[in-house]
Amino acid sequence: MTTEIDGVLRSVGDSIATALYRDGSGAIGQISTSTTVGSAVIDLVKDTDVTNFEVGMVLQASGTKTGGSVRSGTITIQSIDRTATSDQITCTGNLTAGIAAVAQSDYLYVQGNYDETITGMEGWLPTTAPSGGESFFGQDRSTDATRLGGQRLDGSSMTIVESLIEAAAITAREGGKPDYLFCSFADFVKIEKTLNAQVQREVKQSDSISGYRTLDFYAPHGIVKIIPDKSCPESTAFLLELKRWSLMSIGPVVQLTELDGLRVLRQSADDGVECRVHSYGQLACEAPGFNCVITLPS
Repeated sequence: MTTEIDGVLRSVGDSIATALYRDGSGAIGQISTSTTVGSAVIDLVKDTDVTNFEVGMVLQASGTKTGGSVRSGTITIQSIDRTATSDQITCTGNLTAGIAAVAQSDYLYVQGNYDETITGMEGWLPTTAPSGGESFFGQDRSTDATRLGGQRLDGSSMTIVESLIEAAAITAREGGKPDYLFCSFADFVKIEKTLNAQVQREVKQSDSISGYRTLDFYAPHGIVKIIPDKSCPESTAFLLELKRWSLMSIGPVVQLTELDGLRVLRQSADDGVECRVHSYGQLACEAPGFNCVITLPS
């Protein structure tokens, strides 16, 4: 029972970790145009999004990433090839058998998560400046799109080093003092190979993990520590003044539901017990303008 419960807690924690980088829509991947929807196999637009999926997951699909609705029906994951560059996910049946209207370019969601997850950094720091009439937690951010919606830099046509330097410069100009940059492992490798001798390597110790490796990058405003994270989308990096961010939560971020004092309940129609896990959390940023989202070169 301990093994099963620990697995559930870890799974919910992984889901939150993914959501912290996303926009609150709940989307964990997108079906590539190379996918044949009449088959059981899904090719993802971004190969690295495969880390967001698990065998046995029940998925829903939508042609509208947020603000719309999901298509009728579900599909279930049978197997995953995490090293593949195409056809990463195989379902228990043809996609159209589970979701009749599923289409190429549809976004994928864990069942019940559509527009129901934590609003992460993609929401706080959108790559497109907020426009008039938008309501973000009740705030019209178009009145000051950078102070309220963060800095943004399209570095897709630059070298990866140029994009980091430019992003650090525009953020410092607005008063920010970012000290961390988070990116995918694939982008971390590209940065390390490009910078090579221009960075210092350091392993930091913490109370919760044995250590994580960083690159110290000398930016215009000071040293930035570059950290890879499997949950960060590929080709996107977040340059953050970390003290401006908080993961707000009622109680522990992930916890067993025991509001009635009972951690487990006896199942009424089976020889077993059941437990439930919940999280009441939300990401908060007190100064979005001191942070920057960077679109990195592919």
